[in-house]
Amino acid sequence: MTDMTPPSEAEGQHIGTFWVLNLGQEQGTEPGREADTDPYRPTEPGRGQAPPVPYTKHDSDPYRVRAGLAPALVPLVPRTPVSIVPRIPATFMRVGPEVAQELAQAMELEDAAVVLQRFARGCQCYAGRIDGGLVTYGWVTFDEESIGELGLSFRLQPGEAYIWDCATLPAFRGQRLYPALLAYMLGALYRAGMHRIWIGADEDNLPSQRGFILAGFTPVVDILMTGDATMRKPRVRGRPGVPEEIIDDVRQAIFGKRDHQSQSSL
Repeated sequence: MTDMTPPSEAEGQHIGTFWVLNLGQEQGTEPGREADTDPYRPTEPGRGQAPPVPYTKHDSDPYRVRAGLAPALVPLVPRTPVSIVPRIPATFMRVGPEVAQELAQAMELEDAAVVLQRFARGCQCYAGRIDGGLVTYGWVTFDEESIGELGLSFRLQPGEAYIWDCATLPAFRGQRLYPALLAYMLGALYRAGMHRIWIGADEDNLPSQRGFILAGFTPVVDILMTGDATMRKPRVRGRPGVPEEIIDDVRQAIFGKRDHQSQSSL
């Protein structure tokens, strides 16, 4: 299982974690099987829903108890996307520049310039609607994306995608809309031929982490910040049980080839 315990203070301040989902056909599935990512339709009770994440106490570890997260099983083998039905009827779709103003309002931006810039550089956006109104959204990048809060960039390889800047409007949170949106996005990316999807969250963003687990993501690398306020330096630490190849890919995506070797000690 994946260790959910954060790094020690000696290693650095734990500020966030990268998660991954490798897309492919699971053993035993029919060739060409696609996830159920159609717009919401009523289903039989429990059908098409991911199992709930239990509140698990493991060896009295305070982090696991605080997070309330089930230990991940490092399912890094390729798998097909799951289908998640939200608790309230919603319709999910890919949206474009035609809804830039609506997106800007949901993102609490003064105007739509930032939204239009994202579309212009090739980003995609997916959204969920209830009674016609946009209530949840998420962005996808396929080449390189800045992680502003870390002062870093994440560089993607062909066939990879990075999901980022996702949010649900406050009045609609707690309805499992976010994991349902993630499942829809994963289904679309799977059909588009993407084979590896990355996503990240701050260390204390527990609702997003629960959504990641429901959608099938696995935590693979912690981002640590070392040094003092005048000279802070980001480093990576692979989670126990995660293949070194995955950890190595994250180091290269963040630091590039030049700084890659200097990060190999964690």
